[in-house]
Amino acid sequence: MSDDRTKQITEQEALDRILQYLVDNRSDSPIRAYKIWKDVFPDQKQQLAFHLIKKLLYKTDIVIAYITDEDLNNFDVSIEATDITEMFLKQGGFQEKLAKEKADNVERDRIEELNKRKLQAEVDVIEFQKGLGKKLTVLGLVIAVVSVLASVLATVIQNKGDKNNETIDSLKLKTDSLTKRIKEIEMTLRENKKKINKSDTTINN
Repeated sequence: MSDDRTKQITEQEALDRILQYLVDNRSDSPIRAYKIWKDVFPDQKQQLAFHLIKKLLYKTDIVIAYITDEDLNNFDVSIEATDITEMFLKQGGFQEKLAKEKADNVERDRIEELNKRKLQAEVDVIEFQKGLGKKLTVLGLVIAVVSVLASVLATVIQNKGDKNNETIDSLKLKTDSLTKRIKEIEMTLRENKKKINKSDTTINN
């Protein structure tokens, strides 16, 4: 194996190669790290190969390791494969494990983002409801004012007749303007309610 080729593979692929070597050369005796280095990574520096092998020493659920000295300068360990090693490789080995971890992280990030959006939507609804209460209060006052103006208008019409038509017309224009504004507020409230209902439906789905 050339150095260039070694640089192109991931750590997970390198570990899977070691496991595959252990499985292919499985016997009654464990295989020493030095032999693994020479057979699997002959063109790689010794300490780098030992560094990879060391990562397997405490993967006791995957391999069996016999440790005499795990210092990389005096590395003296032996490893053997088991039935679990074969099963682990058939399931994709370290490369598949890494892929699943990445997928899990992506899914966790997606769920976290959805939760943030849901929380923000709930805050928006609460803020809107607070604003809605204020708008309803203002609307009530406006309606009361319009009622008073309408009452005044009726009184003026009855008492003044045609004498103050100009004043009456002006008052009526103001009343019409207020009535129009009330309808606009009511329409805005209905539209906001529809948006809230639509938002709730989206969140629940």
